[in-house]
Amino acid sequence: MIVFIIPLLFIVQSQTTNTTTTTTSTTTISYANQGSDWSSGVCQSSTSQSPINLEVSSGTCDNSMVLDIQFKKEAMQIVMERVQHTIQSNASISNLYATDINGNLYGYTATQFMFHGPSEHTIEGTRYDLEMQIVHELKSEFSATITKAIVSILFEVSSTDQPFFTAYDFSLVAAPTTSNSTTNQTNQTNTTTAASVTSTIASINFNDLLGSQLDANPAYYTYIGSLTIPDCDDNVNWYILDSVLPINQTQLDAFNTYFLSNSTFATGKGNNRAIQLTNDRIIKKGGVACEEQFVYFFSFFILYIFINYFIFKLL
Repeated sequence: MIVFIIPLLFIVQSQTTNTTTTTTSTTTISYANQGSDWSSGVCQSSTSQSPINLEVSSGTCDNSMVLDIQFKKEAMQIVMERVQHTIQSNASISNLYATDINGNLYGYTATQFMFHGPSEHTIEGTRYDLEMQIVHELKSEFSATITKAIVSILFEVSSTDQPFFTAYDFSLVAAPTTSNSTTNQTNQTNTTTAASVTSTIASINFNDLLGSQLDANPAYYTYIGSLTIPDCDDNVNWYILDSVLPINQTQLDAFNTYFLSNSTFATGKGNNRAIQLTNDRIIKKGGVACEEQFVYFFSFFILYIFINYFIFKLL
């Protein structure tokens, strides 16, 4: 079992901020049918779509694989944006070095992260309360056919507060009741548009608040898949962490109020695409759990030989 050490103390500065209202347009993504009716791009034609259900029995254990996600250690200013289909931020919050299913090591830089609730990927048929997807692009010094890598972190409701979501507070992108209003409680500035609300967080340290909760050698699944929103480009190396982080009910409700708990959004289905067919794709599992799985099967094999030896001696 992997134990995460969660920071107990962190500081969120307070300052006076202004809220302004403007109008723009953004692409609308319908989740009424959980993406089954998406017709753009390769959403219907590709056989390598995401998300999928991840099973231990179908995952090939490979202890030689590498997954090294390095969150930025310095405090960053982050803009949260609630668009029609998710809450997201465009920011380089991490570097990733990881092997693909063929054992090739590549380096990537984060460009964006977003959230889906309930989770899009499932593990052994279990769907979790929230999934954070960190999108990385291939670094310029590397060359590969697949140029995107997405790291998924799953969250499950717990009595434990999630320090990351205390800082990256989903309630900050609630639409303000009046334009040009002022708030004195958080270090954020809101801007509302017809299709989005943005909020600037003055200071957040991703390594302290998120990276410190992840094991140095995490257990994870990897496979080749696609983006989970149109145009569903199937050009992604996925890395889904097997260990689940806590989020308290209040923090989760702050996200779900826009999607899963919102009857006007996909009649309350949430912003998760339906599970896609695996279609005989290779799924590999690496990290600590892979080592434990190897020890388990090796021990079972030795026991099997031992029992058969004594049976043979008795004959």
